Amino acid sequence: MEAADIDWATCRVFEKLDGSLTILYWLHGSWQVASSGKPDASSMVAYNDPGGRLPMRELFWQTWEERGYRLPTPPGDDRSHYRCYMFELTSPRHPIVVQYSDAALTLIGCRNMHTLQEEDPAPIAAALAGGYNKKWMCGRSAVKREQVPSLLILSAGQHRLCMGRKTKAL
Repeated sequence: MEAADIDWATCRVFEKLDGSLTILYWLHGSWQVASSGKPDASSMVAYNDPGGRLPMRELFWQTWEERGYRLPTPPGDDRSHYRCYMFELTSPRHPIVVQYSDAALTLIGCRNMHTLQEEDPAPIAAALAGGYNKKWMCGRSAVKREQVPSLLILSAGQHRLCMGRKTKAL
């Protein structure tokens, strides 16, 4: 099987941060956190931390509060609680390979769970007062198709990974 051709006019290439995927979603009247491994983000992290181990969801909420992020608009605004918000959690308490000096939650995606369509994370991150994963856009920006392999090599040399996605729905 061969991979589909890339639509270079609409593709976007993102930096892959060295953290853990966490997902914020609405369920049974409150915001919940999932990780890539557990729907309740109960996996223990911070193994070498002097403060001791804690569930990933606790590190998520500590980081959320420390950074002063705002929760999505409460129910009544159908759009906010019908979305799931995907973040990359980076923290000095939970290093993967890169040693980050500060904890952060970086919005890397957002999906409307009614339509299953992905939404642009930039305006959503602004509403949450958090950062979002900036991207190199192909087609509509200075990054050209022939530059993408160079970006990937450059990023790999700086110990960064990249990922791409189709963006016609955005």
